[in-house]
Amino acid sequence: MKKYFGNLFAFMIMAFLLFLETGCTVPSPLYGTWSDNVGNQITFLNDGTFFATIYILREDPGEDEDKYIVEEPQGTYTTVDNALIINTTTPKNTKFNTEWDLRGAMLYLTWTVPTDEGGMAQIQLELYHNSK
Repeated sequence: MKKYFGNLFAFMIMAFLLFLETGCTVPSPLYGTWSDNVGNQITFLNDGTFFATIYILREDPGEDEDKYIVEEPQGTYTTVDNALIINTTTPKNTKFNTEWDLRGAMLYLTWTVPTDEGGMAQIQLELYHNSK
């Protein structure tokens, strides 16, 4: 009888600690899909990955060129306070840090993309929260 009581007691303690750990975890406010009226869209998943569609305005589009270059990056992200660390795996391996700010249902951040000349271009994004 004592053996069963000890096993039951240990199980109850483990279950309590598991519920305590999962109950105290606060999900990231970035989870979900964010988009704007231009077509920019970022989806942050709870496993630390993301995928996005980013429209980059061309500086001098020719007659036969589109006004925007479309990038579709995906990769991983982490957050520390209001710093967002992005690691893209496609189309190019890049890493950049940016600040993010939530105001109501809007996300403000600066997205950085590599240029064809080897530099980096920054795009100011103001995205609405569409879904979780």
